[in-house]
Amino acid sequence: MKIPMLEVCLDTSVWMKLWLPEEGSDLAHDLLATLAERDCTLIAPPTLAYEVASVLRVQVHRHILGADAAAAVWSAFRRYPLQVEAAPDLPDRAWVLASRLRLPTAYDAAFLCAAGSRPFVTADRALQEACRGDPEVSVLDLAAARTALFGNG
Repeated sequence: MKIPMLEVCLDTSVWMKLWLPEEGSDLAHDLLATLAERDCTLIAPPTLAYEVASVLRVQVHRHILGADAAAAVWSAFRRYPLQVEAAPDLPDRAWVLASRLRLPTAYDAAFLCAAGSRPFVTADRALQEACRGDPEVSVLDLAAARTALFGNG
């Protein structure tokens, strides 16, 4: 019997920690390494690439990251194999979920909808708080994700 492969959706806040040195970068590296070792599938909404590109462009615009460094990060990101969840009704579901959770944007809701019942990992504390108590939405904090997904092993 074949063991089903784990599918995980990572928020932009997790992806960016791979390349921008900030609190939790070590956790993001550890989680991505473990997901790769275990041949997990990475799920994303179509908006992920635009969000990553936008963060990088802002970093360049503010002279925090050089253009060559940003291009290298973009290239590294684009090499990750992602399963993009682009169901035609995703924007409508994101709209409804964003309204229900009182989220200021539909971007976060698109990630939650793309994840569906699969694990969704974020470092965004405001998003975690918005989802708290909603029986249909579950998020994993980046700090606890590796243990929650794989135990202590």
